[in-house]
Amino acid sequence: MNKKTATVAKAARYIIALVLIVSGIGKVIDPVPTIEILGQTLLFSDWMIIPVVSVLPVVEIALAIALVIRYREKVNLLLCLGLFAGFFAFRIYCTLYGMNSDCGCFGSLIESRVGWTMVIRNMFFLALAIYLFLKNNNIKLAYTKKYTE
Repeated sequence: MNKKTATVAKAARYIIALVLIVSGIGKVIDPVPTIEILGQTLLFSDWMIIPVVSVLPVVEIALAIALVIRYREKVNLLLCLGLFAGFFAFRIYCTLYGMNSDCGCFGSLIESRVGWTMVIRNMFFLALAIYLFLKNNNIKLAYTKKYTE
């Protein structure tokens, strides 16, 4: 990996870690917005909400720490990729169903309304996670000179 690519990958890793740590801490401090948004959907039964809201911030904080210290990086990047793909899909669902409340992403630390802006933001984080996963696993994208000739 050249120096520029390594710098971009490091920045992406820290951005994702920062988002996860702030999100996790926000949900620990005030889980109510997350409980409310999950309760508005048809995806989560009432019995699922408290376990999800209890486990999710722990997972986010643990993944953030693991990313920063680069512990079992391939596994953690795959978990981050899955997490951000889930967040992205959930935001699309909420937007399409017309929910217009705080998403609960950061507890009450940062208000973030459901909408297309949030979908785009989550798409950006998903793209960062995909980039890191591909770079870390040395997966080459199909668009190279070898494949386009």
